[in-house]
Amino acid sequence: MKQQVAKIVFFVLLSIGALEVYAQNDVNYDKAAQAYSRGDYKTAISLYNKSLAAGIDNYRTLVGRAECYFAMREYEKSYADFNKAISMDPENTYAYIMRGFTVLVDDYETALEDFTIVINKDPAYAPAYYGRANCYRYKRDYVKALADANKTIVIDTTFIDVYGTRAMIYNEMGRYESAVSDIKTLQRKDTQKNYTYYLVNILEPLARLHRFDEALSYYKLLGTNELGDVNDDSYKYYVVDVKAVLMYLSMKDYMFAEDALSVIQKNYSSDTTDNMKVQNKSYCFLLAMKGFALENLGKTEEAIEAYKLALVFNDAQPDVKAGLNRLDEKKKITAIQNDKDDPQINILEPAKSRSISIEDDNPASTQQRIRGQVKDASGVKSVRVNNAPVKVEENGYFETMVQLVPGRNTFSVVAIDNAANVTSVNVEVEASKGAASPPPQPVAVAPEFNNTPMYHAVLIAESEYADKNITSLPGPLADMEKIYELLVNNYTFDPGRVTKLVNASRTNILETIAKVANTLSENDNLFIFYAGHGQMVKRPDGKEDGFLVPSDATKGALSTYIRGDALFQTMEYSKAKHILVVADACFAGSLFRDMGSEAEVSVLEAYKDQSRKVLASGNRTIVPDESKFIAYLRTSLLNNKKKYVTAEQIVNGFKDAYINETRLNLQYYPIAGVDLGGQFVFIRK
Repeated sequence: MKQQVAKIVFFVLLSIGALEVYAQNDVNYDKAAQAYSRGDYKTAISLYNKSLAAGIDNYRTLVGRAECYFAMREYEKSYADFNKAISMDPENTYAYIMRGFTVLVDDYETALEDFTIVINKDPAYAPAYYGRANCYRYKRDYVKALADANKTIVIDTTFIDVYGTRAMIYNEMGRYESAVSDIKTLQRKDTQKNYTYYLVNILEPLARLHRFDEALSYYKLLGTNELGDVNDDSYKYYVVDVKAVLMYLSMKDYMFAEDALSVIQKNYSSDTTDNMKVQNKSYCFLLAMKGFALENLGKTEEAIEAYKLALVFNDAQPDVKAGLNRLDEKKKITAIQNDKDDPQINILEPAKSRSISIEDDNPASTQQRIRGQVKDASGVKSVRVNNAPVKVEENGYFETMVQLVPGRNTFSVVAIDNAANVTSVNVEVEASKGAASPPPQPVAVAPEFNNTPMYHAVLIAESEYADKNITSLPGPLADMEKIYELLVNNYTFDPGRVTKLVNASRTNILETIAKVANTLSENDNLFIFYAGHGQMVKRPDGKEDGFLVPSDATKGALSTYIRGDALFQTMEYSKAKHILVVADACFAGSLFRDMGSEAEVSVLEAYKDQSRKVLASGNRTIVPDESKFIAYLRTSLLNNKKKYVTAEQIVNGFKDAYINETRLNLQYYPIAGVDLGGQFVFIRK
């Protein structure tokens, strides 16, 4: 991306006349400026150094040397020189502009400040609006980005580079026709072919519009170098991968397109990309195209999965939403028409032929939980237990509490699907008066797992934030390392299956969790740890939404945060046996809806059913940076002597002490819609 910024800035400099050779009496300066103009930057720097050593025209000489460093991509040195130049002449706007472009990708908050300073000094200075539009785009504040791009065009109609930037803004807003129009406008106005590298950005919006033939015709220009430096790292994604996809989709060869996209999805990672790559040539584009290919292959469920995951990264994708609507409607109609089978009810609790003791003076002993899952092709319309309606989650999971009386208790569970098919099962519990039987104890010997469970982890520490309005946190990184050492040294987590993310972007966090979660099998377990800022927002209807705050977030801009729903969607289709999310962040308890606590059961019984649970350091409260939560969690895991221990047993080992000391309401609960009542089991080495 830095290479592309260098190109952009070079032509911006041309447009504002900054590359002129200044008339100077100093011979070294004159020669340096001439060397710069012909691209001999090392010679220019050497001559500028001589001028600076002589103390002649320090401001302009510093600026000249800074331009050379920028052209050589030595951005730290360039920034330092522009910084010195500003201290010498704070009223000169040019050094602010250039300092802003120097840090545009790595520190767009600082760049934003510099461009705003220039705008305040000169409200009619087009390059400043252009630079700020790019900053807002990186911040995902597309309304402001678009306003500044439009202002640039109004002020200076010859500043054609802004059409390329505005096209990328439109694309990320889901306004694909406008994006295509702007790239074509840039192409038409660029008579000198200075901006041909921007043409690569027409491929995605054309593909989103399903105009694959036209996209492929632009792609073929790569072979003639019409799109600029195709060896630029920021283009590798397109050069290597997109050609095949466009070709197959253009030919309506959806099977080969699916195969190609599956390989790309498996290999793609934002770890090796920069900010522009992540945001503009993103993982969600791959998923959108894969969904389209799968939809045309008639693979409805897989297409829905790809489309839904795409929306996690960017919910402004009208093509994806349209695809989901088509599939949902098709699925609903087809399922109802073809569904002749009764729903299948699987009772998860209580176990068959259960006998318990109840006490008159112990009301809790007379309560029995019934939970299960209903599966049906056309979807579950309703579930009733003894004719009382019970809430059913999206995955068919239901649970309710019933009252027991002495003797045989029979509870009728009735399920009706959307095709009006009905089925029922009876749940029987024999209850007798007497002393309540103690809860089942964890087995002391090794459970007989069919296969040795495999353990994976994604550990996230968000300490440094790009937005200066979000305070840095010194604790998360150290806490993450402590958890890592504990998992790999004391429990069966192989270091090769543990991914660490430090100060990761929103996209990188979601993408990593999605990639790991969706490649796991029923023999795999996933532990997700997050330490960093959290935020809770109350909606107009009174409900609360919980968010995690990634390092590239903008304070107050919810689109840059990670909503609990988005985190859930990354793992919605995972085949993993158990997923445990541990969040040490403010308001983390509001990430997902609470479904109640779990009764302690044996390890093997706990492991049997699939689970998706959250352990959070606090509910609707602010959590201090010095984490007592991590200390208690770590101590509980260290002190555990059992070979097999459930997450709930670990939590119960420190919950009361933690609450008493911190006055924080520790949260441990299932994620609604995907949890089937099982438990994450830690296996000690």
